Amino acid sequence: MGAPRVKPTTYTIPPTDAGQRLDRYLKRVCHGVPFVGLQKAIRTGLVRVNGRKAPMDLRLQARDVVTLPPSFGNPATTASAYMPTKAEVAALRQAVVYDDAQLLVLNKPQGLAAQAGGGVVKSLDRLLAAAYGADRAPKLVHRLDRETSGLIVCGKTRTAAAALSAQWAERDVRKGYLALLLAEQLPAKGSMREPLAKRGPLAVVSPQGDPAHTVWVRIGLVEPGVWLVLASPLTGRMNQLRAHFAHHGWPLVGDDKYGDFARTKPTGKRLGTGLALHAWQLQLAHPATGQPLALQAPVPAAWQSLLTGQANLLEPATRAWQNWLNNKEF
Repeated sequence: MGAPRVKPTTYTIPPTDAGQRLDRYLKRVCHGVPFVGLQKAIRTGLVRVNGRKAPMDLRLQARDVVTLPPSFGNPATTASAYMPTKAEVAALRQAVVYDDAQLLVLNKPQGLAAQAGGGVVKSLDRLLAAAYGADRAPKLVHRLDRETSGLIVCGKTRTAAAALSAQWAERDVRKGYLALLLAEQLPAKGSMREPLAKRGPLAVVSPQGDPAHTVWVRIGLVEPGVWLVLASPLTGRMNQLRAHFAHHGWPLVGDDKYGDFARTKPTGKRLGTGLALHAWQLQLAHPATGQPLALQAPVPAAWQSLLTGQANLLEPATRAWQNWLNNKEF
C-alpha cells in the first residue's frame, strides 16, 4: 500500500494582508522555502488562487483562497503563533497620534516590526488585528524599519488605504526624520542622490541601483562628534537614510547594519537611543477631504534629555521643517 496522500494547504487571506503581491506575500509567510522555489511553484501552477493559476504580481484580496503545496507549511499556523497581551494592546492605543473614520496614525516604538514574517511573530499588523478585530483592522500603507521609531499611517477603509498608498507611490507625502549622526565635521546641509540596490538585507550604493534622493539639514551638536540632523527621503528605498549617510562617512548612531559598528553601536548604547532614527513629521492630504494634514510624533524618551537640554534642538528643527514646507528645500 502506498503512502497516504498529503493534502495541499488552503489559506484564506485576511483583510490585513489584502493588496500584497502573491509572490511577496508567500515570501513573507512561507518560512524555509527559497524565493526561487516560490516563484517556480507559482509559475508552474502549484500555487492556486481561488482554484486558478495566478501570476506572481497578482494583488491578493481579502477572502481570496490560496492553495499551497504541502511542503510549504501552513501560514495560518504561523499567523496564530503570537497573541498580543492586554498590556501590548493598551500600549498600542496609547501610541495613537491621529484617529478618525478614515485613517489611523501611530507613533511606532523602536523594536516593533511593522509586519510579521521572516521569523518575526510580534508585529504592528498583528497588534492592530488584535486591537480592532481582523475584519476591521486598519491597513498599513507604508513601512518603517523595525529599529526606526515614529509616524506610521494606516487606512481604515479600502478606499482610504488606496488613496494614502497612492500618495506614497506618487511621492506627494512630505517626510521629516530626526537622526543622530557620527561625524567630526558636518556640512550645514546636503543632497544625496546615489542610486541604491538591494543586496540581501542591505541597500548598497551601485550604478545599477534604483534612483534615490535624500535631502538634509544640520540642526546642532548634541555632543562632540554627534550631530542632530533633519532629513527627508524624497524617494522610498529600503534603508535609504541609513545607507546614504553611511556612504558619506556619517553613519547613524546605534546602526548595526551600516557604518563603523565599533563606533555606532557603543554610542547608541551609551546614549540610550539604539538606532537614532525617528520618523518625526509627515504632511499629507486627508484621504477623504483632500485637506493638508500635518502630523508629528513625540521623540522617544531617551532623546528628550539629549535634545531639550540647555540648547533646545527641537526648536531649530521645527523651524527648519516649517521652512522646508514653505520653500520645498532645505
